Amino acid sequence: MLLANQSFAAQKYFEAEKCCRMALALYPKYADPYRILAGIALHFDKYVEAVELYEKALKIAPDAAVTLNNYSVALKVLKRHEDALAALNKCLRLNSKYFDALNNKGSVLSILGQMDKSLPFYEKAIAINPLYGKAYYNIATAHKFSKGDKYCDLFENAENNLEQMPKADQMNVHFALGKYHEDLKNYKSGITHYLKGNKIKSDGLDYTVQPAEELMLGIQNIFNGSDWALRKDVGSQSDVPIFVLGMPRSGTTLTEQILASHSEVFGAGELKLLDKVAGGMSVNKEGFFPTEKVDLEAFEKSIKKRADMFVNELQAIDPKSKHVIDKMPQNFRYIGLVHVLMPRAKIIHCRRNPIDTCLSNFRILFGERMEYTYKLEDIGRYYLAYDRMMKHWAKVLPGRFLDFQYEDVVADIDTQARRLIDHCDLEWEDACLDFHKTKRNVHTASTTQVRQPIYNSSVGRYEKYGDSLKPLLDILAPILS
Repeated sequence: MLLANQSFAAQKYFEAEKCCRMALALYPKYADPYRILAGIALHFDKYVEAVELYEKALKIAPDAAVTLNNYSVALKVLKRHEDALAALNKCLRLNSKYFDALNNKGSVLSILGQMDKSLPFYEKAIAINPLYGKAYYNIATAHKFSKGDKYCDLFENAENNLEQMPKADQMNVHFALGKYHEDLKNYKSGITHYLKGNKIKSDGLDYTVQPAEELMLGIQNIFNGSDWALRKDVGSQSDVPIFVLGMPRSGTTLTEQILASHSEVFGAGELKLLDKVAGGMSVNKEGFFPTEKVDLEAFEKSIKKRADMFVNELQAIDPKSKHVIDKMPQNFRYIGLVHVLMPRAKIIHCRRNPIDTCLSNFRILFGERMEYTYKLEDIGRYYLAYDRMMKHWAKVLPGRFLDFQYEDVVADIDTQARRLIDHCDLEWEDACLDFHKTKRNVHTASTTQVRQPIYNSSVGRYEKYGDSLKPLLDILAPILS
């Protein structure tokens, strides 16, 4: 297994998998190959497969702390939080100084809304390993710093010890220090740390934004003209789905939280259902629907089948609710497809000041693959492509979705919340104004914010950073003017 471990550590996943399969062929009751195979599945976002493989490893070696910790990560992504906590509790009984597991337990508690309980676990992780970057980042996302508070010495020491840390930990701490200095109104120091953290992240990526731009243009070409938009008869007629979409960090989590505070609405978070339903679909690249009658009949049956699959899987998440929200921001690319598949589904498009949106993305170290957010130039180009696409949808599907402006919500939550509820054909409930009291799991970078009353400190944030944002402002200039 030495070669398998070495290959996995070097990110040579094909070689690592091959070694593991060979080992299992010789000795099926060997836990390590299952653990490594699970790690490979986790890397490629195959979370269900990862859980199954970790469980096979744990059946053979139930007291393996490393396996239990990694198992909890896969469970957390699948929203099995109680199971993740159980795995972490056992892991920490086996090794109470396992700092990564302490951090992961804090993270699960944070998702469950138990912020006060999560912070001590991050603190314990740092006490064991003062160079452990993830715990600093998690404290920063969960805590509003003030001068002289209990974390100031801790973060000042981390800033002084940055050079001692491995690159990955430096990256996390730079993002944490960006938030720390920002809270203390040291904006120049804050943006300096954000720039350094993003530089470390982007240097480790082989990414260009051009394919994303081309993908969006290609989708616009498919959904051009008007004939396809008239075909409301082929998909599902269910009104269960509500789509909340837009750029990440544009207020989508807040919008979902307001809606999910209604007794008839369940917020399912960011789902990948639409990607699954759209997979393998062959469409006419000019008008979506095939032009030949034989092809058209088969295509229409496929549309109905895919639509029913989406609605059934969505409704299964919470069968008791009248409506279920899919809050995947990037679904803005699929508005045309949603219209054909589910013509009665409600669509809410969240908007925010372009610069604040881009800056908010740049300030976050995302867990998902959000490669376009780690360079100001890339996030600017991605935003332009998004903006162009939303103008296209507004042109070909006039009135099909509600534009929900973040700044308007902050300025007048009562009026905007009522407008949102009315758009979804729901009766008003006062709980929608007390959204921060709603107890539900939140998996996004906004998990802390939506548990607070509405605040306006994020509006116009970019104005505090001056020339540091010039590369972004230059790219956004066409839409800012």
